Amino acid sequence: MSDNTNEDTEMQSVQGPPTDSGNVANPTAIRPTFDNIFGTEMVDLFVGPEKKRFHVHKSVLCQRVPYFRAMFESEFIEAQENLATFPEDNAESFDVLLIWIYTGKLQQLRRDSVSNKWTWSPIDFFQLAEKLCLPIVMDRTMDTMRAIDCETHMGMGLGSISNTYSKTGTKSAMRKYAIDCLLFIFFESKRHQWPVSTFQDFMKDNPDMAVDFMEGIRAVYDQKKTRLLNPSNTKIPNCQYHCHGADEPCPHSTH
Repeated sequence: MSDNTNEDTEMQSVQGPPTDSGNVANPTAIRPTFDNIFGTEMVDLFVGPEKKRFHVHKSVLCQRVPYFRAMFESEFIEAQENLATFPEDNAESFDVLLIWIYTGKLQQLRRDSVSNKWTWSPIDFFQLAEKLCLPIVMDRTMDTMRAIDCETHMGMGLGSISNTYSKTGTKSAMRKYAIDCLLFIFFESKRHQWPVSTFQDFMKDNPDMAVDFMEGIRAVYDQKKTRLLNPSNTKIPNCQYHCHGADEPCPHSTH
């Protein structure tokens, strides 16, 4: 008897309160359908030189990303054809982005301990998020990457630092992390392993990196630091590598 009572209660909570006539309200009147939520209109995104096709719900894409809203809810040719091409972008990064768009979560990121390769490139993905003006996604990318760096006590190497400067914008959070990793290598590594000539050769073709590096050295001396923390240290707050200003509240704070 008690089981039937519980079952009736659960059914009423799903279907809604009784109507005036005592009948249960029509569940379709209060439950949005899949089409109600995601819409039925689709757009095609062709990404990379291989033109990988992504068939995406237009309403979801426009709701989550203002860049796409401006593109597909306008008089642009993309809106008329429900089609857009991104020949210079990375298909893998778009795949990760679309998973975030539909789920609100970044796909799990891992780095192989042998090959040192990521399951998806955080630098390439950050580049895409920066292009689409998604600061929340950029912040989440930095947090996710640093969590693994902190766990493995491995920051960026010279290859990743160079890749960061070739793909991200001036003063980006990813560049800040990259230059902090470079400063840590410069100050804390053994000199015979990292001679000055290595840094000279590394930066000679990248004036932005050279300027940021020299500004970083000046900041170290201005703050009279005797030791530098590894940027992949949990003592350094995530906010240091977020898009928001130093005096602005963190949108990801749980407090």
